[in-house]
Amino acid sequence: MADPSYLLPCDQCRNSIPLQPRQAGQNVTCPQCDWAQEAPRLGQLKLLPQAQRESGTTDSRGDGSMLRRWLFTVGLASAVFLGAAGVGIYQYAGSIQREIDTDGAVAAYESDIQGLTDAEVYQVAAGYQSDASIGEYYQPATIKSNKQGEILKSIAYGMLAIAGVGVLALISSFFVK
Repeated sequence: MADPSYLLPCDQCRNSIPLQPRQAGQNVTCPQCDWAQEAPRLGQLKLLPQAQRESGTTDSRGDGSMLRRWLFTVGLASAVFLGAAGVGIYQYAGSIQREIDTDGAVAAYESDIQGLTDAEVYQVAAGYQSDASIGEYYQPATIKSNKQGEILKSIAYGMLAIAGVGVLALISSFFVK
């Protein structure tokens, strides 16, 4: 990695003498007129104009390059890891969810109470109400796993959204100078 080059005007012919920071405070000779003069100290040297870089060379320590690396790294990591995790969680959520046959459940309850008297129907209904008041921890496994599946799917959507932002960061890293 080459240090930046600065241009010092020659005291004799005013030609520009290219200097590296390591030459600060040393005697330098003008390539045009061979005049020897002392290069300024590093603080004053950095105030001089910089020499134009050759085309095709870039300074990888620049702010744009650091931003480019950061965008690329974070974008790639989030796109890969969060995308894979989001897809995995979504698939798992789909595997634990079950379809509930409400028509079949209603038909089963109706067949249970078809031959019962009014008092027996009341007792069955009272039993259902007490079961319903127990709370979600005592819900049938199908309903519980469906709720968990919906929560996991929401988490998966969030992870996939962040992975999408990572893809955008990855793409934008190619446009940062």
